[in-house]
Parts: sequence; structure tokens; C-alpha cells
Amino acid sequence: MVLLDQQMWCLGRDCAGPANLLLEAGFRRTRALDGRCSQYDSPVPGGHVYLWGFGVLLLEGTGAVFLDRDRFGPEHADATALRVPAHCRDALAPSWPATVHHQQQVLRLAARLARWLGGYEAAVLGRQGAAWRAMDLAARSRPPRFSPQEVPGRWSRLADALDPGGACHAA
Repeated sequence: MVLLDQQMWCLGRDCAGPANLLLEAGFRRTRALDGRCSQYDSPVPGGHVYLWGFGVLLLEGTGAVFLDRDRFGPEHADATALRVPAHCRDALAPSWPATVHHQQQVLRLAARLARWLGGYEAAVLGRQGAAWRAMDLAARSRPPRFSPQEVPGRWSRLADALDPGGACHAA
């Protein structure tokens, strides 16, 4: 999914600059033993968000949803894998759940994660400005598909599409 890939690029830029915006936003960084990647995590209302270069995960209670940067499709993830820092996709054992109940749970969690991503991006735009985010996107080898100003709304519309009943609005 283009929106997630673009967002992941921006998140990577947020932690690569002189001021690490993820750390400023309250995230904790855990580096992999090989030093090649980092896991960022932070409590969010009702759960916990984990970020890596390869994707993003929301953990709420016993449920976890993973969005892979390269192939968007909400997947259930193994929450027990997060007891120690996970530094590769396979450690999360993502999969599409077999039961309708669990599929609905994954979609609700994906909607909540989409709303969080939109809120994060809106907060960055509010703090840093759209011109600053546009500079991040200009550094990319591919042109941006979405302007910085439209990204929060796109996440919101995706959340509505993933959970049309609005269950993701409940806290």
C-alpha cells in the first residue's frame, strides 16, 4: 500500500534527523544486537504501538495487528513475541486469522492503528509544518503519492473503510 510505504518513509526520517521526533514523542528505542535496525515503541491510548523499518504493529490487550510496509494487509501478530524486542517480521509470525471473529478483531485493530497513524502525522504537521514534511518526501527516490496535508485524512478514510461499523471509535 502506497500510503503505508510513504508513512514508513516519513517515520524513518523522523528518527534520522538531529532531533529524533519519535523519541521526543515519547517512544523508546531498542537497537537490534546486530545494530542494523531499531524497534521503537510507545504506549498509546488503549494499547501500545511498535515501529520498525519493515512495518508497524498495534497491541491492545491480547490482540495485535501488524501492517507490513511492503504488502499492506492487516495481519494478526504473535503478541508474545513482543516480550523481547522483535527485529524482523518473522518474529511476529503474522498471519490472516482463520475465524471470522478474529478477522473482525484484526480489522478493528487495523482501523485503530490507521487512526493513530493519521493522528501522529497531524501532530507532526502541527509541530513541524507541511513544508518540513514536504522536504522529507522530496529526499525520497520516488515522488510522493500524497501531499503532507492530505495524509491524515487518508488514514481516517482508511480507518472508516476497515471498520465501517465504527467499533474503532470506542475506547
